[in-house]
Amino acid sequence: PAPVGLGTRGMTDRPTLISAAELHELLSGDSPPLLFEVGVEPPVEDIQVIPHSHFVDVDRLEFWPSNGDSGDLPVGSGNILPPDQFRLALEGLGISRQSRIVLYYRTHAGMRNQPIACARFCWMLCVAGVQSVSVLNGGLPAWTLLGYATADCHVPLSPVSDFFDQQVFPFPLNSHLIATTAEVEQAVVAHKLQIAGVGKVIIGDVRSWEEFVGERQQYTYISRLGRIPSSVWARWGPSTYVGGDLWTDQGYLRDSEEVTKMWGAEGLTQPALPGDGVIFYCGSGWRSAWAWMVASLMGWDNVKNYDGGWLEWSLLGKQAVAGPPDAELAGSDISARA
Repeated sequence: PAPVGLGTRGMTDRPTLISAAELHELLSGDSPPLLFEVGVEPPVEDIQVIPHSHFVDVDRLEFWPSNGDSGDLPVGSGNILPPDQFRLALEGLGISRQSRIVLYYRTHAGMRNQPIACARFCWMLCVAGVQSVSVLNGGLPAWTLLGYATADCHVPLSPVSDFFDQQVFPFPLNSHLIATTAEVEQAVVAHKLQIAGVGKVIIGDVRSWEEFVGERQQYTYISRLGRIPSSVWARWGPSTYVGGDLWTDQGYLRDSEEVTKMWGAEGLTQPALPGDGVIFYCGSGWRSAWAWMVASLMGWDNVKNYDGGWLEWSLLGKQAVAGPPDAELAGSDISARA
């Protein structure tokens, strides 16, 4: 079932949602889309894929200085690749600005191939400026549920020579979808000082409650506990690697009214005035990409994903708080634990 109220007509900086029936019709047409299963490491046993689909490993589009790269990003930050490398990677995947792309995920039950990998790549493509990016609601299970045929392997990639097809544009086209540490800091300061004339930018924490209040987390590469000051809980699930608050038990996006109510109860609301906005963050930009995608599909404007997330914030030694949000509002001294 498609969730009520989610956008069906997108712009070049936001995705659209597509049903299994709509995808089946597109693949049967004269101009089928470029179809990708998105995950981390392709499945090797009992493989079942949507026919004509490629596979993309999202990890290969991220920047990990600890793996031998260099740059001014914190070690192990996992940010999106620098522009030149990112563009070359997309061209190697056969993607250009004019591409019509549909993405799907294998399952919502395991972290490595959960919907968040698909959302992460979706966000990346929108950052790049791909003109048409759609996500299959419900992923592969939605396809097989309708009895559509599957294949036993992915098809080879056909690289393109130029993302912009010989036209000249800045790359990426939509860098405004990336929140920087400086922008997050500005939002924190504006919230604390209630600066007049500065738009209201809400920072949404897309992690479990125990991560949000600084009790515990399950990352092996992040030791610091706590959250970014002034952030509100944007929901996720019971623990770091188990989600579910933002999709149904069947892996479909939750109804937009349900999400709006859930977020609203935590103080996360749609930007209403010029200059207002939302910055989502999680550990390293994957879970927050799902929240970004959901908000974009609901028609929210000025929504960004903090690519470096809690990992980058922590590595840079930025201020953090812990405990329930009412304690923070009361001005208690709740410094996060290292």
